[in-house]
Amino acid sequence: MFAASQIGIFLATTPMALATAAIGWRWTFVMTAMATAVIAGFFFWLVADDPPGRAPPPRAPETLKQILLGLREVWRTPGLGKVLAVHAFIYASMVTVLGLWAGPYLSDVHGLDAIARGNVLFAMAAAQLIGILCYGPLDRIFNTRKWIVIAGGSGTLLTLLLLAVLPGIALVPAVVLLVLLCGVTSYSLVVVAHGRSLFPDHLAGRGVTTVNIAQVVGSAFLPILTGFIVGAGPTDTVIRPESAYRLAFGTIAFFFAVGLVAYLTAEDVKPRQS
Repeated sequence: MFAASQIGIFLATTPMALATAAIGWRWTFVMTAMATAVIAGFFFWLVADDPPGRAPPPRAPETLKQILLGLREVWRTPGLGKVLAVHAFIYASMVTVLGLWAGPYLSDVHGLDAIARGNVLFAMAAAQLIGILCYGPLDRIFNTRKWIVIAGGSGTLLTLLLLAVLPGIALVPAVVLLVLLCGVTSYSLVVVAHGRSLFPDHLAGRGVTTVNIAQVVGSAFLPILTGFIVGAGPTDTVIRPESAYRLAFGTIAFFFAVGLVAYLTAEDVKPRQS
């Protein structure tokens, strides 16, 4: 499910560049909005709340007091803060590069045109999808969630640091690092599984939602922060210097490292113990 949800990222790479070149970005977004509406219609028509052949359980509406008490119970869950700390910056680190800075970086630093940039972004999206499928079964194979996240996080941190500290990286090594970043940073689903294991069944919905809120907050924070950093340079030129992008990559690496260090002390909830 996580891998299939990334199909839209493929459409936002080379296909988006080709469509923009053919019909302009405005009509490309109009067509994207129409496709989204069609998919939403099919979702409403085909997706059921309960499995087929099973009677839906009684669902009594909750009062505001019950909702707030449930949220308080979620936030009091031991170990939740450490999971939130790392989850805030995993997907955010990857998507800030893939969705925001990889294209401008490849244009300003390496001079790639829109189609060539789209091809690199396509490879990055493919690496992410493959990474998701590879990370999926690892917690059951190795019977750990925490150490899969730490191992993957070490790869994320190393890749970001290389992009940040190495000046004048040639095109091929730069592309390899960008693709590698998306491949190794595909373990968000393992953190979600770790977070879900902290909650009893009656708090599962609220608990997983709370875990995912951290991802959303981080995915808003890092693009805004790095936008200020990259935009702080000289304004008399359209092309941004490589140093601005390196500083942005370094900033992402710093906040990711903070979250990963906080997670180091989390208790591992193993699949065959939960």
